[in-house]
Amino acid sequence: MARLLAAKNAAELVPVTAAGSEADEGDRVIVLPRGKHAAIRVRDILWIETMGNYTRVCLIGDRQPIIFRRTLAEWEALLPAEKFVRLGRSQLVHLERISLVRWQSREQTDLFFKDRREPLSIGRYAAARLRDWLDS
Repeated sequence: MARLLAAKNAAELVPVTAAGSEADEGDRVIVLPRGKHAAIRVRDILWIETMGNYTRVCLIGDRQPIIFRRTLAEWEALLPAEKFVRLGRSQLVHLERISLVRWQSREQTDLFFKDRREPLSIGRYAAARLRDWLDS
């Protein structure tokens, strides 16, 4: 019973198309759980980070992050793998939205995203993974 309730309350990825057009990555939305009337376009997601048993989804612009009770592994399965890369245990980033990488020190790197002022700070391991992705 608990699994059924959890599945019912989970957010879904739903393709949305205009009449006569094909759906692309930007047209898919994540419908928020529990009857909330908002939706998120996949192209608006900049990064997702863990917060204990929850994940924080940061969006373009000055929109407030949205908190989900979902693991990063569930997000990885839901989002397009060619656009979203997992940098470590706690971050999943939208590669196409990164506008600047500032290597602050050996222990800290700041990622700046298009359409958002707030950077994402990542550690040494995540920065090394990002460097590998950018070099390939």
